[in-house]
Amino acid sequence: MQRTLIALAALAIGATVVGAQQQQERAPAPAPAPASTGSTTSIGPVLGLDYTTFTGSDAQGADYKSDLYVGGLADFTLGLNGMFRTGLVYAGRGAKQTDQGVTGKVKLHYLEIPLMLGYRFGTPGAARPYLMGGGHVGFKTGCDLEASQGGVTASVACDDPNADLKIESTDVALTAGGGVAIPAGTSSFDIHLAYAVGLTKLISDSNTKNAGFTLAVAYMIPIGTRR
Repeated sequence: MQRTLIALAALAIGATVVGAQQQQERAPAPAPAPASTGSTTSIGPVLGLDYTTFTGSDAQGADYKSDLYVGGLADFTLGLNGMFRTGLVYAGRGAKQTDQGVTGKVKLHYLEIPLMLGYRFGTPGAARPYLMGGGHVGFKTGCDLEASQGGVTASVACDDPNADLKIESTDVALTAGGGVAIPAGTSSFDIHLAYAVGLTKLISDSNTKNAGFTLAVAYMIPIGTRR
């Protein structure tokens, strides 16, 4: 009897193992995880050059001057090819004018928040050119007047009593441009060129506004992915 019970137990165990193996063979393979379609958010530092002047009926004779453009950007993916760009950057704007050997400059310093919509061409993983448009809001952090002649340079703050140049504290502009994002591992180098034209007067009783180009390079690092 003991042998019979052992034999029955062995048969039951064997049948259970065979049945489990058959169920495993019939079970469908798990579905693969959907592939990532691209980064939803990328952030990174940006460094470039502003090449700016003044426009308007009261800006006759204004010429271009160069200054620094530096800060951080954030890109958010919209759908498959769209994007929204914002950030916080220092932008040096203003203009210069030369008369009778004296070069005068108005140096305006802003913290700017870009607000741009863009469309990317191509596919993720390759170099992707794009176009963008929108604007920026700038908050003035400083203003200086500079004059130079024969290697001698002097400067004074715009709000100095001797200058008394009252520049508005906020600057709003329309911006349009484009660029290309070049993959670098999981990150990318973003090279872009944009042109901005001011909507607000620099001085309340003068038709003078900011305008100019920005050429910059950003190193964008993905921090989120969409599946």
